[in-house]
Amino acid sequence: MVSSRWIADPAEPQRPPRRMRYPEAGSSNAVTTLWLVGVDGRRTPVRLPERAPGEAGGAWHAPAFEYLISADWGSGGPVAALQSRDQRTVWVLRIDPATGAAEPLSRHTAERGWVEVTRGTPLHTGAGVPVLPAVHGDTRSIRIGELLAPEGVQVRAVLAAVGERVLFTASEDPTEVHVWCHEPGSGFRRLTSEPGVHTAAAGGGTVVLDSTTPTGQTVTVLRDGRPAGRIAVLSEEPLVPPRPVHLRLGARELRSRLHLPSWHRPDSGPLPVLLSPYAGPAMQVVTQGRAWYTAVCQWFRRAGVRGAGHRRAGYARTRGGLAARNPRRPAGPVLEDQVDALHAAAERHPGWT
Repeated sequence: MVSSRWIADPAEPQRPPRRMRYPEAGSSNAVTTLWLVGVDGRRTPVRLPERAPGEAGGAWHAPAFEYLISADWGSGGPVAALQSRDQRTVWVLRIDPATGAAEPLSRHTAERGWVEVTRGTPLHTGAGVPVLPAVHGDTRSIRIGELLAPEGVQVRAVLAAVGERVLFTASEDPTEVHVWCHEPGSGFRRLTSEPGVHTAAAGGGTVVLDSTTPTGQTVTVLRDGRPAGRIAVLSEEPLVPPRPVHLRLGARELRSRLHLPSWHRPDSGPLPVLLSPYAGPAMQVVTQGRAWYTAVCQWFRRAGVRGAGHRRAGYARTRGGLAARNPRRPAGPVLEDQVDALHAAAERHPGWT
């Protein structure tokens, strides 16, 4: 039984709290089922393979898998991605639309930490070629049929499949995100080049690139691979322009960003240090793109050191695994990283601490 919570809206205090089911940590999750539903109303339950490890068959919500990550029905038929409660096992399943029987397209297991989920997968191209998450070596990759993305290109998300063309975002440097594509005959290639954080939307022969760079945001339209125009960005310019200094600090080369007051000079004397940590390995604010939080850091006119996520495959899992081994200090490894980065920054810039 999933317990209830009562959530009030502080913006409308005259309204009564709203009841919602919320599974507490360590308590039972909601029982979720997955069905195929036809236009005639026919319902077919999705079922795991008969010999799934540790299971005797039956509905997909057997205890081994409590989370449904994604479900889609494209050119390759229905597919779904399932995750175990400890988040260390992810299966991508192909589902028979007639019977609901499922078979694994891919299986991923993490010995420590968790399996990192690649947004946008599973997917199929127009011809039904599966696009699946994959890990080879230290690279968090994708597999398009039998082809793997280039080694060292850390895939962030799959954006779209237009015919046989697959677009995705990936990083070679963790502070940058670029748009890549794959087409039969031309292979893998990067569509963006300017340092920053890029993403895209695609349909037909048109690709719209949304780019956040150190100088701001631009939206560019490509048609058949060639620039066809721009969409105006009407956001206000920050009153305090950010002037970040990008650093690599400590034994693990933590990507960090240092903000100094505009009036500061090396001989101005020491300044107090303001650390601005953030929550979770999935959130990243140390990038080459300008955003509201870079303006906020500059506004505070203090030195801020931040660590970036999305390193090589397994980096976040390794830090999470170290925390899991010492449950009394779950934030220990993350705190150690911050202290390590702070000392390294002080050694590199002794005049501001």
